[in-house]
Amino acid sequence: MQGTKLTEPKVFIDANILVSASILYVGKELGLKNGLKHTFYDRCKTLINIFKKRIDDKIGIYTKLVDVTANRVMRDALLSTIKETSRNESTVDEQKMLTVFSVIYSECIRRSEENKDALVRETVNEDKINKLRDKAWEFFNVTLKNEIEKHNPKAKIEHAKNIKGSSLIMRAVRFTKIQDAKTFSFPHYGTLKLKFIDSGIGSEDLQLFLQALYFNELYAKQNISFYFCSLDHHFVEIEKDGLVNDFVPAQIKEIFKMQCSKPEKIIPLVK
Repeated sequence: MQGTKLTEPKVFIDANILVSASILYVGKELGLKNGLKHTFYDRCKTLINIFKKRIDDKIGIYTKLVDVTANRVMRDALLSTIKETSRNESTVDEQKMLTVFSVIYSECIRRSEENKDALVRETVNEDKINKLRDKAWEFFNVTLKNEIEKHNPKAKIEHAKNIKGSSLIMRAVRFTKIQDAKTFSFPHYGTLKLKFIDSGIGSEDLQLFLQALYFNELYAKQNISFYFCSLDHHFVEIEKDGLVNDFVPAQIKEIFKMQCSKPEKIIPLVK
């Protein structure tokens, strides 16, 4: 019936999802109980496994850009995983892991190819993508920058510092107000400032976002639910130390009518 949502949604995955779901090595020679595993392996692999289970529904999609990017960053992501594992596991010898790096790397590439078997590689219309470019560029480089700067806690911190009184109670009040302004008024302001004000979005990330917008518009016309899945804080919420800031994905949803989420948020929607 026209106007009815189809049951099979579409999920466009970022390269970081593919990479995270591919870094796993369980060779016993490393002496690791659970093997060498990317921090986000479990949540990303769970999503890929759902795509695999529902392969006939063709839910998960990727593009040449995602493929090329994943292959390019796999090596560095694996090296970072090795370093992180060696820091957290006192019995692990980082140098020993590096001596078998080529073996581990080959295994991760094999897993990446296996994961892509659960996905559909789609093409994009570059002419239509270029028509979306100006709006997307302005969103990241003007709109978001200005909106995030409005949440700069500096004014609230200065106001808290000016609370008068020298008693222990007033000093405690002043300290608490300053900490609240730094932490709770707009959580993770520093991270967002670094990503959007100090450095800005890179050309590759912008191109990926444009592809997501293209698919979002394409599937909206077919009345199909669409999600862009990523771990990049240019697109999804920041969750750390019990504090969440979903300002960026909320702005994307408001302006572009597109939902950007991490794997754990999308899994319940597609399983």
